[in-house]
Amino acid sequence: MGDLNSADLPFDLLHCSWPFPWTPDSNTPLWAAQPTHLRPAPDWCQFGGHDYWTLDWGELFRGGDRYLGTMPGFGVIFQVRIQTAGQFAFTSGGHCEIRRGPEELYRGLPLPDAAVAVAPGDILQIAVAHGPDDWRFGGRIEPTGKAGTDLANVYLPRVLERLLHPDGPPLKVFTDARNPMRTVISIYSMILNGYSPKHVYIYGSYQWKPFVNTLLGKFLPFATPVLFSGIEEQVTRFAPGILTETAKDHWYLMKSCVSLLCEPSVFCMMDDDLFILDSVATPQALAGERDFVFVPERDNSLLYGSIWGSEFDHPSLAATGRVNTALYWLNMQKDRKEVADRMVRGLGKLENKWAWEQGFYAHLFAGDKLHELPAASYWYPFFCGLPGGMAGYDYANNPCGFTMVHFGGDVEKPSDATALQLMPQILGRKLPRGSRP
Repeated sequence: MGDLNSADLPFDLLHCSWPFPWTPDSNTPLWAAQPTHLRPAPDWCQFGGHDYWTLDWGELFRGGDRYLGTMPGFGVIFQVRIQTAGQFAFTSGGHCEIRRGPEELYRGLPLPDAAVAVAPGDILQIAVAHGPDDWRFGGRIEPTGKAGTDLANVYLPRVLERLLHPDGPPLKVFTDARNPMRTVISIYSMILNGYSPKHVYIYGSYQWKPFVNTLLGKFLPFATPVLFSGIEEQVTRFAPGILTETAKDHWYLMKSCVSLLCEPSVFCMMDDDLFILDSVATPQALAGERDFVFVPERDNSLLYGSIWGSEFDHPSLAATGRVNTALYWLNMQKDRKEVADRMVRGLGKLENKWAWEQGFYAHLFAGDKLHELPAASYWYPFFCGLPGGMAGYDYANNPCGFTMVHFGGDVEKPSDATALQLMPQILGRKLPRGSRP
């Protein structure tokens, strides 16, 4: 038996039938076979040389410890709902037939590379005959093998075309690029679904592994990487060198330096653990009238006040207590020297991590013209859940109407493999006419 945490169950078992007599070489399966209340428990184990989520029909129909559970000459019908997009690879001990509605997807003994393309929500009807020695069925989802090729040959050209017609401010992204493909897909999602920035600046290269520079250079040829020396040059105009040196070890401090002390001063900033699914024309229009437009989370006024209240003479955080800095639009008009001085005075409180950064913004812009975006559109699974989960939500059709899905907080974030698996849904969305900015 394999590690149950090594894969996510790729399907829901909706129902299954009682066994029925079936000779595959001369008869079609009894698709209307009588349903049973019995349900097998999928088990992640090796079957046919690969790991699959496996349904053991012989074990289910054994009926007792002293019975063998073998039923040669019988078959079973079951129905599954697919949770994630990709290739549904499968195997079986005997003859297998798979249908999606009236469409026949497979018929015969499963070959070693047997697989069918599926999307979240697909309902598959599967018939499995008892084999010579085995009565099991195994399935798993494999991301499309063309993901990297498609990223370069399909989506990058679309991104470059969009960038020929910029319709919004420069985009800043600070990232450690531990999952560089997710970083790329996140940025692409903004450009293809959200808006086309005048420039794209990427910060954080001092943290990147050697291969990341090459990879990001290939997939983000339009972006300008800002080296640490470039950040340091700009920040030291307003603050002593200790600020940038300390920031190298504290991402939330470095992100604040990049945002508040580095040019350009009018921009959008986004994290790389979020996907944009729809136009951001509304916040961009608001950003033309407001100084700070941000996505919200829960009210952290008391926490933010405990960190920064004394430095800012305890302003009311009624309008900024829910600020989250995963995605925001900023027109930075503050005195940068004063801002840098406040940041330096707060270096003794860096143990507060994300709250140090967000609390600083909450206080700095407390009295300014700002706008909090609706939480129902700018979505945080950490606080509210995500229908279908990370891999099971229907990003292509986006039935909940999310503009952003941000995997922030203490939750599992999309890995490169997951991001590539979700890529066709996120980047290949057919947006409603007129939804682009």
